[in-house]
Amino acid sequence: MKKLIFAITMLAGMLAGLHVAAQTNISLGNMLSSNNQLIEDAVRDGILIVRSCYQLQDTTRTTPTFFGRNNMSYFGETFSPAIKSREGYYMGDKASHPWAYDARFEEYNQSSQYAPVRSVRAYRLLDDTTYRSLPYNDDSMREVSARRVYQMQDTVFQQKGFRVDNDNGTKKGWMVWLVAERPLEEQHNQSVSFQISRAELTFEQGTDFYDVKEPTTSKTLLGGYFLMHAATDVGQLEFYLSGILHHKDGKWQAVRLNTVGNAGITPSPSPSPSTEGGLTPIDNVAPDRSRSRSRNR
Repeated sequence: MKKLIFAITMLAGMLAGLHVAAQTNISLGNMLSSNNQLIEDAVRDGILIVRSCYQLQDTTRTTPTFFGRNNMSYFGETFSPAIKSREGYYMGDKASHPWAYDARFEEYNQSSQYAPVRSVRAYRLLDDTTYRSLPYNDDSMREVSARRVYQMQDTVFQQKGFRVDNDNGTKKGWMVWLVAERPLEEQHNQSVSFQISRAELTFEQGTDFYDVKEPTTSKTLLGGYFLMHAATDVGQLEFYLSGILHHKDGKWQAVRLNTVGNAGITPSPSPSPSTEGGLTPIDNVAPDRSRSRSRNR
C-alpha cells in the first residue's frame, strides 16, 4: 500500500461519510475533481500491465508437443491490468485464461487434440514501455470470486502493495478506471490514463459481485478498481483495495476480494520439438519457463 505524504494548509472534516482527508486550498464541495491527481499519484505505482501468452499442446502425443502460430513462440497473447497488494498481486481472468479472449482460438476450442497452455507472463509499470519477465507458479495462483479475479503470490514486488478491505458494510470511496486510446493488444506499450469518480458500495454477506455503471468515455476501458482511503496520521493517507472491476456478459461489476481456494491448475511437462501442419512447433524453451495446462473455459 502506497502512503501519500503531502504539505497541508487545511485539514478537511468528515466528508459525507468518508474518512478524514487532508487538502491544500481545496473546496470541500469539489474535493474529488480537485484531487483527481492526488488519487492518481497515490495509486499509480501500484498498477501494472500484464502480458500473458499461451501455446497449444497436442494431447495425442506421448511426448509433450507444443505449438505457436505464424513462426512465433506463442499462439496468442493478451494484455490486461493487475494491481499489487500486501498478499500478492491481483489479475483478471484475461491474464489467467488468455485463450478465452482470443478469437483465433475459437477453431480449437472444441478440439480434443489441442489444449491451451500458459507459456510466458511479463509486466510493465504504467510509466514504462518495456515488458519484464514476471515469474509465476500456477500452484500458487488462487481463485477470487468465481473465476473472474485471481491472486498470484508475489515474487517480484516484495509485498509493496495495497491492503485489502473486504469487510461487510457500506464502503465510500472511488472507482479508479484505466483507459487507453485503443485495446492494448493493438498497441501494447501505449500510455494508460485514469478516470476517477466517487462511489459507494454496500458489501453484503454471501454477495461477491456488484453491478457498477461504466464511465462515459470514447476511449477503451481496460479495467479498474474500487478504492477507499483513511488518514493514518496528519498529512498521511493510506489507500485500501476493496474491489476489482471486471467486464462480463456485457456489463461491469465490482468483484469483492474474497479468496475462495486454489484455481486447480496442474503444470504440464516441458515441451520437445515437433512439426505440425498449420502450426509453428516450439523448438526452444527458456530453462526458467513455467507451464500450466488448463482449458477450464
